[in-house]
Amino acid sequence: MKTLGKRLRLYAPLALTAGAMLLGGCEGGDDPGSSSLDSYFANNPYVSDPRGRTENPVSVSPDSTFISVAGEQIAFRATGGSEPYTWDSAIPANGTVSASANRRTGVYTSAKLAANNVIVYDRNGYAAIAQIDVTTPGAALSASASPDTLSADGGRSALSASGGVPPYNWSVSDVALGNIDASSGTSVLYTRYNAGDNGVRVTDQNGDTITLVIRQP
Repeated sequence: MKTLGKRLRLYAPLALTAGAMLLGGCEGGDDPGSSSLDSYFANNPYVSDPRGRTENPVSVSPDSTFISVAGEQIAFRATGGSEPYTWDSAIPANGTVSASANRRTGVYTSAKLAANNVIVYDRNGYAAIAQIDVTTPGAALSASASPDTLSADGGRSALSASGGVPPYNWSVSDVALGNIDASSGTSVLYTRYNAGDNGVRVTDQNGDTITLVIRQP
């Protein structure tokens, strides 16, 4: 199973105005839609909402992009208007933005595989919006145990995961009944210690979780 790590994508500046920005829906995850942007500008009255404005000195590039894994990073660049710039995200729970030393570049880090909007505004409150959508997810997270029943102490079961967003993290419900040989990876080995059914959880990078029940009569 190939492990997907953090990736940083850098884009050259583009001479785009907010009026040309794409604010369409996402293919998966939480849709930022208009409501999150409405809320953002309502909570930040100093910032001018660029939607529907024909003139706006601030632009951001790229104005629309995609993420495909939780933890992915994308660099945005602001141009026009009056520096310094301030960077923010419409849904902080989905991802946050950190500014470079000169504040012309903002690096978005996704907290989960979900859509969002990045907002950049200048010292006069003129703003530009970038849209972040998610790529269509692949197969759903799945997991299996072979065998799923251990009749004697010391018995072992091979657990494996696939789909979802790797890498995978594993944990055991009751380590007094049994434990695994690793906390991460595509597969782990479970060993029974004592009688009593036990649970082993596997969680992918998008936060999806499956619990396997190991029967231990």
